[in-house]
Amino acid sequence: MSDSHYGHNRDFLYNPRGFNSAEEHNQWMDEQISNLHPKDLLIHAGDVGLSIGFRGVQEFMNRFPCETLMVWGNHNSGVVQAYKQALPRGFDNFEVYPLTIVKNIQMMGSDFLLDIDQNFFYIKHMAPLIWDDMNKGEASRFCVCGHSHGNLKGANPNDHGLGKILDAGVENSIKYNGTAFFSLDDVINIMKNKEVSVVDHHE
Repeated sequence: MSDSHYGHNRDFLYNPRGFNSAEEHNQWMDEQISNLHPKDLLIHAGDVGLSIGFRGVQEFMNRFPCETLMVWGNHNSGVVQAYKQALPRGFDNFEVYPLTIVKNIQMMGSDFLLDIDQNFFYIKHMAPLIWDDMNKGEASRFCVCGHSHGNLKGANPNDHGLGKILDAGVENSIKYNGTAFFSLDDVINIMKNKEVSVVDHHE
């Protein structure tokens, strides 16, 4: 998932997702998180919460019942404070990854590569133009990102033109399957229908 934006009290955020208020959106998001199983693995591509302060974001993240791997978004209020509190003593001027910032949540940095049964997923908040091995057909490394709220043509589930990349934000997942998440099978099936894109000399 990406861009849960929990607590973001702006109609341009919750209206396109089909909600009439931030409270209604928050309640739905809480229900989505509660549907996760403790044995699940959640990948969160950034922008967890907004406009609810450190305590509000931390309380939301504390409700994640399963192991979660997270990357930095561009709205990091609350997450930054949790990260700084979790840094080992003496590491105030360093960045440490992975780092457990809340009981089940590991901050992985700005991006990371995830290998699940030899399916490779490059995870980043903002969509990159190029990523490692993006041009190798069925063996390519897929990119899963967020940030664009369904507005980046080519990165949506049924789009083509940017390669095997998916904007996994809530706007796209709620249209695709009615939830806040794309399952692993969802992502693999979507990527099968996307074409490889070659944008530089790496053919």
